Amino acid sequence: MKQSSKTLNELGNNSYVLRNVSLDGIDAVQWEPSAVFNSFLPGCEESGNPEALHFCNNQREFGLKFLERATKLGHEETTYVLGIILLCNKDESKERGMELQNMVEKRKRARNNIGLSESRNKCTENLVEQPCLSRGGLMLDLMQQ
Repeated sequence: MKQSSKTLNELGNNSYVLRNVSLDGIDAVQWEPSAVFNSFLPGCEESGNPEALHFCNNQREFGLKFLERATKLGHEETTYVLGIILLCNKDESKERGMELQNMVEKRKRARNNIGLSESRNKCTENLVEQPCLSRGGLMLDLMQQ
C-alpha cells in the first residue's frame, strides 16, 4: 500500500493509522522477513497498536509489559493470555489473573458471545498458526516472571 503513491505512503506512516490498523492475516514469524515488514511492525508497536503489542518480538523482558499495554488498550485475546499467565504464577498476581479472566468473561457475555471458550479457541488457533509465543519458551518464561 505504502509504495503505490505518495499519499498512501504518508497515510502508511501516520501514527493514528498505525495504531488502528488490523494485523489479522499477518504472520508474526516471517519465513523471509522483508524490509517493509521489518519497518511496519515496529511502527505499529511505537504507535501503541494493541495487536502489534501482542505480536512476538522475541524480547522476553518486554513481553509482560507489552501484554499489559495491549490489555489496557482493550485487546481481548491479549487480556485472556495475560490472565492465564498471571494465574500460573505463584505470587499475588494470581488474583490479577482471575480479575482479567472475569473481565473477558463479562465482556463476552455482554455481547452474547460464548465466553472464555471463544477467547481460548482463538488464542489456541493463533499459537498453532503463530508458534512464536511458544517458540524458545517465551510463554513459559513469561509465566515464571
